[in-house]
Amino acid sequence: MAKITPCMENGKTMLVPEVPSGVCFGSTEFHVIRPEGVNGKWLELFLLRQETRRDAQRKMGGAVGQMRVPAAFLESLQVPVAPQTEQGRIAQFVEEIFLDLNAGIAALQHCQEKLVLYRASVLKAAVEGELTAAWRKEHPDIEPASKLLQRILTERRQRWEQEQLRTYAEKGKAPPKNWKAKYKEPVAPDPSGLPSLPLGWAW
Repeated sequence: MAKITPCMENGKTMLVPEVPSGVCFGSTEFHVIRPEGVNGKWLELFLLRQETRRDAQRKMGGAVGQMRVPAAFLESLQVPVAPQTEQGRIAQFVEEIFLDLNAGIAALQHCQEKLVLYRASVLKAAVEGELTAAWRKEHPDIEPASKLLQRILTERRQRWEQEQLRTYAEKGKAPPKNWKAKYKEPVAPDPSGLPSLPLGWAW
């Protein structure tokens, strides 16, 4: 079980499989616990519990960034013990649930990846008019986008002129001659090289 922060809080605890010599070596930042008369997997699952890690965190000591779980915490830790055979069955059952959970997470991630592609295809179909093709066939008399665009440009110019008149009025000045000529029309789009649009649409 990792003793230092944040490894302990992150669940860096695992059951080491049996090795031929029975001896291993590793970082000194681990508490080594040898289960005696207790299923090793049972003990691992108990140490991984959120409540156990939370209690261990509260007992940490040392400098900030180098906080460690003291050995005294594990020495005083009380572990519920079920009959030996039941420990193994429960541990196996938990492992099976974890496998199902991991499979569900993987499936969800796969769906999220597909969702990104689906979103891109929907946006593409939307801006190219594919989503409303059937609707346009049922409503052939709708206002073409060219008229809508012209109305937008007209309203844009009117708002500009109103803002200019308001500015002159606030300064107590009369608009100069040819003041409307200062208005800059938006640059017209160059459709060359752009995809073709559905009938009634406009760039």
